[in-house]
Amino acid sequence: MTAEPFVSFPPHDRFPLPRLWFGALLVLVPLAAWLCGVGGEASAMADIAAQVQGRADLFRTLLQRELERPAGVPLALSRAPLVADALAGDGAAAWQLNGLMADLVRDADLSDLYVMNRDGVAIAASNATAGDSFVGKDFSFRAYFIDAMQGRTGHEFALGTTSHVPGYYVGQPVLGTGGAVIGVVVAKIELARLERLWADSPESLLLTDRDGTVLLTGDPALRFHPMPPLDGHSLAVQLDLAGGEWRLSVLSSTRMAQSRRWSWAVGGSIAMTALLLAVYVVAERRRSVLAFAAFERQSRAALEEELKLRTAELVQAAKLATIGQMATGMVHEINQPLAAIRAFAGNALRFLELQRHDRVSANLNEIAGQADRLGEIARRLKGFARRPDGELATVALAPAVERVLAMVGSRLREQGVTVDVDLGANTVMVRAEQVRLEQVLLNLVANSLDAMARVEFGALSIRIHPGSRKTALVVADTGPGIAPELLSDLFEPFTTTKPAGEGLGLGLSIASAIVRDFGGNLSAVNRVEGGAAFTLELLNAELG
Repeated sequence: MTAEPFVSFPPHDRFPLPRLWFGALLVLVPLAAWLCGVGGEASAMADIAAQVQGRADLFRTLLQRELERPAGVPLALSRAPLVADALAGDGAAAWQLNGLMADLVRDADLSDLYVMNRDGVAIAASNATAGDSFVGKDFSFRAYFIDAMQGRTGHEFALGTTSHVPGYYVGQPVLGTGGAVIGVVVAKIELARLERLWADSPESLLLTDRDGTVLLTGDPALRFHPMPPLDGHSLAVQLDLAGGEWRLSVLSSTRMAQSRRWSWAVGGSIAMTALLLAVYVVAERRRSVLAFAAFERQSRAALEEELKLRTAELVQAAKLATIGQMATGMVHEINQPLAAIRAFAGNALRFLELQRHDRVSANLNEIAGQADRLGEIARRLKGFARRPDGELATVALAPAVERVLAMVGSRLREQGVTVDVDLGANTVMVRAEQVRLEQVLLNLVANSLDAMARVEFGALSIRIHPGSRKTALVVADTGPGIAPELLSDLFEPFTTTKPAGEGLGLGLSIASAIVRDFGGNLSAVNRVEGGAAFTLELLNAELG
């Protein structure tokens, strides 16, 4: 129990809340909230705009393909002699043309196909035998007929007057021997499938004409009506089609931007408050040091007691920091035995279903062994901080490799990775510690599998090369290799080649420390043929 100084400060004087700090709190916290909110909203709007632009390009491509699909059939029919004969009044030709167009509608996935004379009356149609046949109907008012009679291809989005089904029409002029237009071949496709796709989209999609009339939409209530005005919660991307004749509008809600604005504003205010509190604590601590310096002139004994108290606090803080570092490393390292436990447990369940009780018992024994390994890993990781003398022994290298491969067997099969193993003689003995050696090997193999996770045909190679003084074990893969800028610092703590959130960057650092404790060396290179190779060098047992 430490002694209290015989001169103390009143609580309200010892840790006052300065007016300057309080004023900064009132000014800087709202400012930080506003700036972060604006930045968050701008970031969200940029994300939304990029997403909507990409979706708009995709939907424009799909729409163009759908609209180009029916164009070839009427063009081919307009040049067929059978069509000219039917337009010349040949009833037999018209009847034969009806059957031909019915087959074309089915084969080309069209809605309707019909031929109109110069007066706009249909003389043949794919639905000639149906109750709602187009034959004899007058469609001269249609824009596609008017354009086609002027010698150019006609296009129109319209509601069918007979079928009452909206669709897209393509009219192709039929030219006579003198070059005059003697009729029109018309193809219609229904766009219900495309509209259903649009209806399921999180964005609102509208196709309008030059006048702003909605021709195609996922909302049937808007079809053939003026395009509604944008509200304050939508962002629109508009793309022209057919030389500006039509316009595709993709509308997306911007409510996410408001949500991000508020979340970033709250985060910014919290961060600024924490920063100001940290500044206050540092300033207040500095003031306390100055006060204690003045207090030293009054009582040397009291100052020594206070110094002891502060020193004890710093020692305790250093201990807590060390514990935190070891906990971080332990979380990374125990993931590998835990993964092995999970694999053996899955195997045990499967063998239990197959009533293979001998294999169930074997897998349960492996699980128990891995649990012991967890305790051993925790003890060894704790030992790294103290750097105690390791208890090295003679370890057979080949069986250690085989046990590691057994642990990752299910993952090898899942990724389809082929394994090429050359372990040489089982008599190769090295100076190491079995648990930590297998820990190093498992780390190297797991890293190789992670690197080959996105490779179509992965291959893992493990080879042992005995030497007179040392034995080298090489683990090679066919992954993307190691970035050249990372090679020099690869075995430093918190260096990782994995994406953010997928690795702490401690595995190779700990593995290298273990190998150094064995009196060996761990190195890495990029292979010429692709991938990376890790070389583990260990002292032979007879030299240990």
